[in-house]
Amino acid sequence: TGTGKTHTIEGRIDIPEEMGIIPRAAEHIFTALQGEHVLESTCTVSYLEIYNEVLHDLLSPADEPGAKLAIVDDSKQGKGVHCAGLLTHEVNTPEDVLRILRAAQDRRKIGETKMNKESSRSHCLFTLTVNLREKTPDGMEIARVGKLHMVDLAGSECAKTSGVGAQDRTRMREAMNINQSLLTLGRVITSLREKQGRIPYRDSKLTRLLQARRCPDLGGRCKTCIIATLSPSILCCEESLSTLSYAQSAHGIENKP
Repeated sequence: TGTGKTHTIEGRIDIPEEMGIIPRAAEHIFTALQGEHVLESTCTVSYLEIYNEVLHDLLSPADEPGAKLAIVDDSKQGKGVHCAGLLTHEVNTPEDVLRILRAAQDRRKIGETKMNKESSRSHCLFTLTVNLREKTPDGMEIARVGKLHMVDLAGSECAKTSGVGAQDRTRMREAMNINQSLLTLGRVITSLREKQGRIPYRDSKLTRLLQARRCPDLGGRCKTCIIATLSPSILCCEESLSTLSYAQSAHGIENKP
């Protein structure tokens, strides 16, 4: 925790020079959609939080609890595994995306630890979907759908370095759920790398959502990039080695875009 994961993904959205991947990607996508070959386009976003293995919609109105979210398999309808009840908002400019990010940041679960004043206590999944109609060089019109998924993982928790004591039951429960879901993600990565028959996607909400598409983020047909962040503190040496091991294992996964 405290290594810069959320800052890398979101950054400081009010300072252009310090914006993270989401606002920069949105700027790039909307610029590309201004191309002459694009005849029509629609963009939508969703933002989902997993806190203590419970799903929360970060885009539901602040004064409303939001719909009850559930991961369902609707293969017969062609939707496959997806999160039912999750809201989507249409966005027309990069500024619309920034506005949504600000609202989501206010609702996300954070807490203070010994290693980080504002530590993310949850995993978050941001999705930007682009539906477009474009003209090919030979004059044909085609429709395409593209999705950009950004996953911000909560940091692994070590009670000794984070300062979480047994008397703080809420923080201990958070730490246990965070570590368990990250452990499951590690098993999924190992299973994919070793090309095992059964991949344990179902063992946590996080890994289930990473599978919850026709094109899974890990081991599917999409392009996937994993960013590993490390702390410069010697106190976090063990966690840093674990992160590097994660990254090395993930490097062995074969996606087939």
